[in-house]
Amino acid sequence: MKSLIYVSSAIREFTADELAALLSSCRERNGRVGITGMLLYRGGNFMQLLEGDDVVVDTVYAKIERDPRHHQCSVLANYTMEQRMFPEWTMGFHEVGHPPMQGVEGYNELMRRSWTAHELFRDPSISQRLLLSFRRNMR
Repeated sequence: MKSLIYVSSAIREFTADELAALLSSCRERNGRVGITGMLLYRGGNFMQLLEGDDVVVDTVYAKIERDPRHHQCSVLANYTMEQRMFPEWTMGFHEVGHPPMQGVEGYNELMRRSWTAHELFRDPSISQRLLLSFRRNMR
């Protein structure tokens, strides 16, 4: 199984409604092809972790690179893994001035939650470190 992590910049900031629609379409489309992962958004920046069959992950990422909603795609990590880190497709993002997203299926509190040092360094994988680094640095 493959795990691929990339970052990109949106051509403009997304609203909460647009982020909810993006999450919904990602969950549906990726679920059909067996892709799971985490999509983070903050201040016009995306970080996404895709995990699944090697060929399918590569195909999904190639499609993402062509998506006109963002640019400057850059792969941070591309490696083989034994099991999924995110068996349910989720998305975390910083508030963008709209109603809270807690009721949206797949919303994740990663971008809002405070983490203890013990939680961060207990057994961090490269994926966890990259995702948490994005959370910490995209302010």
